[in-house]
Amino acid sequence: MNATNNPYMLLPPPTDTTLTKEGVAADAKAVGDALKAAKLIVKHKSYSVNTDEYAQTSIRVPDDCAAALYFTCNYAIVWPQGYKDRVFSLRCFGLITNIELNGLRNTTLSIELYYL
Repeated sequence: MNATNNPYMLLPPPTDTTLTKEGVAADAKAVGDALKAAKLIVKHKSYSVNTDEYAQTSIRVPDDCAAALYFTCNYAIVWPQGYKDRVFSLRCFGLITNIELNGLRNTTLSIELYYL
Protein backbone atom coordinates (compact mmCIF):
# COMPACT_ATOMS: atom_id res chain seq x y z
CA MET A 1 0.00 0.00 0.00
CA ASN A 2 1.49 3.32 -1.00
CA ALA A 3 1.10 6.62 0.87
CA THR A 4 -1.68 7.99 -1.37
CA ASN A 5 -3.96 5.00 -0.68
CA ASN A 6 -3.12 4.60 3.02
CA PRO A 7 -5.94 6.15 5.10
CA TYR A 8 -3.52 6.66 7.99
CA MET A 9 -1.29 8.80 5.79
CA LEU A 10 -4.14 11.07 4.60
CA LEU A 11 -4.14 13.58 7.42
CA PRO A 12 -6.32 16.68 7.39
CA PRO A 13 -4.52 19.96 6.87
CA PRO A 14 -3.27 21.55 10.07
CA THR A 15 -5.64 23.89 11.87
CA ASP A 16 -5.18 27.65 11.73
CA THR A 17 -3.79 28.87 15.06
CA THR A 18 -3.69 32.48 13.83
CA LEU A 19 -7.42 32.63 12.98
CA THR A 20 -6.55 34.46 9.78
CA LYS A 21 -6.75 31.79 7.05
CA GLU A 22 -9.96 31.42 5.07
CA GLY A 23 -11.23 27.91 4.36
CA VAL A 24 -9.10 26.28 7.06
CA ALA A 25 -10.43 24.83 10.30
CA ALA A 26 -9.70 27.07 13.28
CA ASP A 27 -7.66 25.72 16.17
CA ALA A 28 -9.96 25.23 19.18
CA LYS A 29 -7.47 26.61 21.70
CA ALA A 30 -6.85 29.70 19.56
CA VAL A 31 -10.61 30.32 19.34
CA GLY A 32 -11.02 29.86 23.10
CA ASP A 33 -8.16 32.27 23.80
CA ALA A 34 -9.62 34.84 21.39
CA LEU A 35 -13.04 34.64 23.07
CA LYS A 36 -11.48 35.06 26.51
CA ALA A 37 -9.64 38.15 25.30
CA ALA A 38 -12.72 39.70 23.66
CA LYS A 39 -14.42 42.39 25.67
CA LEU A 40 -18.14 42.09 24.98
CA ILE A 41 -20.13 44.70 26.80
CA VAL A 42 -23.78 43.87 27.43
CA LYS A 43 -25.91 47.02 27.51
CA HIS A 44 -29.52 47.50 28.45
CA LYS A 45 -32.30 49.99 27.92
CA SER A 46 -35.55 50.33 29.85
CA TYR A 47 -38.90 51.00 28.20
CA SER A 48 -42.30 51.83 29.58
CA VAL A 49 -44.85 50.57 27.05
CA ASN A 50 -48.57 50.08 26.70
CA THR A 51 -49.97 46.97 25.07
CA ASP A 52 -52.90 47.19 22.69
CA GLU A 53 -56.12 45.17 22.57
CA TYR A 54 -54.15 42.26 21.06
CA ALA A 55 -51.52 42.28 23.86
CA GLN A 56 -48.93 43.67 21.45
CA THR A 57 -46.48 46.52 21.70
CA SER A 58 -43.29 47.62 19.98
CA ILE A 59 -39.94 49.10 20.93
CA ARG A 60 -37.23 50.78 18.87
CA VAL A 61 -33.73 49.46 19.54
CA PRO A 62 -30.95 51.94 20.33
CA ASP A 63 -28.67 53.02 17.48
CA ASP A 64 -25.70 51.22 19.06
CA CYS A 65 -27.56 47.86 19.20
CA ALA A 66 -25.71 45.21 17.19
CA ALA A 67 -27.64 42.22 18.54
CA ALA A 68 -30.63 41.90 20.88
CA LEU A 69 -29.94 39.26 23.51
CA TYR A 70 -33.17 39.07 25.50
CA PHE A 71 -36.08 40.97 27.00
CA THR A 72 -37.18 41.05 30.62
CA CYS A 73 -40.39 42.40 32.07
CA ASN A 74 -41.76 43.18 35.51
CA TYR A 75 -44.62 40.64 35.34
CA ALA A 76 -45.03 39.40 31.80
CA ILE A 77 -43.57 36.97 29.33
CA VAL A 78 -42.36 39.05 26.39
CA TRP A 79 -42.30 37.24 23.05
CA PRO A 80 -40.68 38.90 20.02
CA GLN A 81 -42.96 38.57 16.99
CA GLY A 82 -41.07 40.50 14.38
CA TYR A 83 -38.27 42.92 13.65
CA LYS A 84 -38.25 45.58 10.94
CA ASP A 85 -36.47 48.91 10.58
CA ARG A 86 -34.89 48.62 14.06
CA VAL A 87 -38.29 48.06 15.72
CA PHE A 88 -39.28 44.89 17.58
CA SER A 89 -42.95 44.01 17.73
CA LEU A 90 -43.66 42.09 20.92
CA ARG A 91 -46.52 40.00 22.28
CA CYS A 92 -46.95 40.12 26.06
CA PHE A 93 -48.45 37.34 28.14
CA GLY A 94 -49.45 37.17 31.79
CA LEU A 95 -50.18 34.33 34.14
CA ILE A 96 -51.02 30.87 32.92
CA THR A 97 -54.45 29.85 34.15
CA ASN A 98 -56.49 26.80 33.21
CA ILE A 99 -53.66 25.70 30.96
CA GLU A 100 -54.05 28.88 28.94
CA LEU A 101 -51.57 31.65 28.26
CA ASN A 102 -53.36 34.96 28.77
CA GLY A 103 -52.40 38.00 26.75
CA LEU A 104 -51.89 41.22 28.69
CA ARG A 105 -54.22 43.55 26.85
CA ASN A 106 -54.24 47.31 27.42
CA THR A 107 -51.56 47.07 30.11
CA THR A 108 -48.58 49.26 30.97
CA LEU A 109 -45.37 47.26 31.27
CA SER A 110 -41.72 47.93 32.07
CA ILE A 111 -39.55 46.08 29.57
CA GLU A 112 -35.77 45.92 29.54
CA LEU A 113 -33.79 45.09 26.43
CA TYR A 114 -30.34 43.58 26.91
CA TYR A 115 -28.15 43.90 23.83
CA LEU A 116 -24.64 44.04 22.41
